[in-house]
Amino acid sequence: MGILLLLLVPVACGSTVPPPVAGTYRNPILHADYSDPDAVRVGGDYWMTSSSFSQVPGLPILHSRDLVNWTLAGHALPRLVPEETHRTPQHGKGVWAPSIRNHAGLYWIYYPDPDTGLYVITAPDLPAQPVASPPTSDDFDSPAMGLQWQWQANPDSAWSSLAVVPGSLRLFAQPEPNPGNLYDAAYLLLQKFPAEAFSFTATIDGTGLAEGESAGLIVFGFDYAWLGLRRIDGALALVMADGRGGLLGLPQGETTVALPQGVPDGPIRLRVSVREGALCRFDVSVDPSQIMRADTGDFPASMGQWIGAKVGLFAAASAEAGAGHADFAEVVVE
Repeated sequence: MGILLLLLVPVACGSTVPPPVAGTYRNPILHADYSDPDAVRVGGDYWMTSSSFSQVPGLPILHSRDLVNWTLAGHALPRLVPEETHRTPQHGKGVWAPSIRNHAGLYWIYYPDPDTGLYVITAPDLPAQPVASPPTSDDFDSPAMGLQWQWQANPDSAWSSLAVVPGSLRLFAQPEPNPGNLYDAAYLLLQKFPAEAFSFTATIDGTGLAEGESAGLIVFGFDYAWLGLRRIDGALALVMADGRGGLLGLPQGETTVALPQGVPDGPIRLRVSVREGALCRFDVSVDPSQIMRADTGDFPASMGQWIGAKVGLFAAASAEAGAGHADFAEVVVE
C-alpha cells in the first residue's frame, strides 16, 4: 500500500513541560492519550508515532529534540483503509501499536490492523523545524483543519467547511445514526483531553439550524454528554443531554435549560470545565460576565474503546441529513 505521509503545519500536543530544575523533567511529559508509542532518532531530531485506532486522521507524528518536550507535527494516515469499512465508526479497531524507523533514506511506519493485516507507509522526509502553536484552542482562521482535531471515521466533505464563513467552522447537521443516540456518529469532531483539569469553551451561532437539528459541544467516551442548541417549534432552545448507556443503544436523556432572557439568535458560549477525576461541569453564557450552570450534577467522563475521553463539537439532525448548520467562531482551551 503506497500512501504518502501527510504533514501539515505543526501544533503543540498537550502542554510542554519545562524542566523544574535544569537537567530534570516531570512526568507525565505528555498529559494526553498517545498510547503504544514508538520513537526513532535521526540526527538531532526524535520522531514518535502512536496508536490512533479508528480516529481520523491517524498515525500522529510527534517531534522532539530532547525527548521531553514534544510537538504534534502531522499525521501519516489522512484516511483509514479499507475506505468503505471506515466510513462508519469502528470503535477500538484500525491502527494498533505502530513502529517507526529510518532506513535507506526513508521513514518507514509499520502498523497492524487486527482485522485486515499489516500495513507499511514510507516518506522521504519529515518537517525539519516544527513550530509550536496553542495546543488545543482554535480560532478557525486556517484554511485547513487544525491537527488537534480528529473525526470518528473517514470524513465526508459535506460535514464541514472553513471557507463559507472565513474565521469560523461551519458544521452541517448530519443524521443521528440511531434516534437520540450519538455513540456511533461518524461526524463528531473531537480532540484529546489535554490535561487532568482544563476548560473547553466553544462560541456557537445556531441561527442556521433547521427544525429539530442540534449542535454544540460534547464530551465523548463509552458514555457521553453534550450541551448545545436545538431548534424546536421555530425557536432555539438550550439542551443538556446525558448519553450514559449510549454504548448499549439507549437513547440519551435530555433536559431543556431555561435562560433568563431566552436563547438569542447569534453567538452564545458553551463551556465544559473538567477537574481532577474527569468530572465535568457544563456552563452557558450569552454575556461573558454572566455564566450559568447548565447541568444538574457533574458528569464523569469515561474512556472509549482503547482510547481516552475526548471533547469536541457536533451538529446533528434527528432524521435525514438536515438543511441546516451551526457556525463555531472559536474554541478556547485553558
